[in-house]
Parts: sequence; structure tokens; C-alpha cells
Amino acid sequence: MDIPQILTPTQLIQLMQLVKSARRCVVCAHRGPDGDAVGSSLGMAEYLRKIGKQVNIIFPTAFPDFLRWMPGAADTIIFEERESEARQLIKEADLIVCLDFGQLSRMAEMGAVVAAAPAENVIRETPELGDVVLLLGGRTGRDGIGGATGSSKSHNLKSLQ
Repeated sequence: MDIPQILTPTQLIQLMQLVKSARRCVVCAHRGPDGDAVGSSLGMAEYLRKIGKQVNIIFPTAFPDFLRWMPGAADTIIFEERESEARQLIKEADLIVCLDFGQLSRMAEMGAVVAAAPAENVIRETPELGDVVLLLGGRTGRDGIGGATGSSKSHNLKSLQ
């Protein structure tokens, strides 16, 4: 199975430079975060911390209690509960990573705050016809097409075919 090229070599270098130059990062996901949103945010934050970044995870609204077992879940910030602090962290971030959604409107009021962040902190792109969507996971999940983030670690290339 050939894995399609998601980023051009130039885009990959630009992304690597953005990550490398960032010191303060915010990782966020959609309102009403589910297991995919929480799991992918915690995973991205852990990666960024391991390469020396200061990271805050901010969710627009609280996630279900049954997801609190995940390592790092207790350290997340809920925008609607700690709005002033969250606004400041977003404003000061060198890099804002948005996961598990494609439109800022899915973040409710927090989406407007991210949209208003200084231009150098946010890459704003609009999906276009022909864009490639990468599904992580295997043939699991309710629709039987894409797997949940939490189940992705148990799959390999064979299970994706």
C-alpha cells in the first residue's frame, strides 16, 4: 500500500520550521470534545513537550468524565471555565495547533479568539477540491470507515487495507 504524499517537500519544511521556531504552543480541538479530539490533543501536546515546547491544551467546552483517565487530561484548560487565562495563552502562543475539525465555528466563541490571534501564529487555509484527507486508524468506529484515535495504536498497515 502506497501512502500518499500529504504535504509537498516545501510545505513539510515550512511546517518543520514553524514547529522548530515556536516556544509557546496551544493545542485545541472542537467544542464538546470526544475521544478523538481529546486523544489527538493529548498526543500532540506530549510530542511538542518532548521536543522542548511549552504547551497548553485548551478545549472550548468540557469533555466527558469517562475520558479523564487519559494521561494529561487533568491539565487541560476549558475555555468557558477559564476564559481570561485561555484568551491570554492563545494571544501569546507562537504556534496554535487545531485538531479534529475543519472550521473555527466548531469551537464556538473560542474560534473567534483563535481567528483574532496575531497572523504569524495561525496558518489559515481553506480546503479545496482535490485536498487529501488522512484517516488515522483502522476499520473501526461507528461508520466502519475510519478508526478512533484511541484505537489507532493497535493497527498496522495490514489492518488498514
